[in-house]
Amino acid sequence: MEVESHMVENGGGATAVYETSQSVTSKSGLATSFKEDSPAHLAKCLETDLSLSKIQKDFRKEYTEIKTVLLSCFYELNAIFLFYAG
Repeated sequence: MEVESHMVENGGGATAVYETSQSVTSKSGLATSFKEDSPAHLAKCLETDLSLSKIQKDFRKEYTEIKTVLLSCFYELNAIFLFYAG
């Protein structure tokens, strides 16, 4: 089995190595869906999150501003989530 390593950085600047061969999801094939947290990928994740929420419906007038603020701090929010989820 080929070992893939990915460097993952948390919000505090610390880095860790994610190896797909050590992942519990490697046998299920989910490990191949790992993506780096690039700005484009995070923007796509935010779009998905917002499409599944009621923010756009509940805050129609303020939606563009809310989306801009969330996008500006989405990397930090994602890092906090990953810290507590891990």
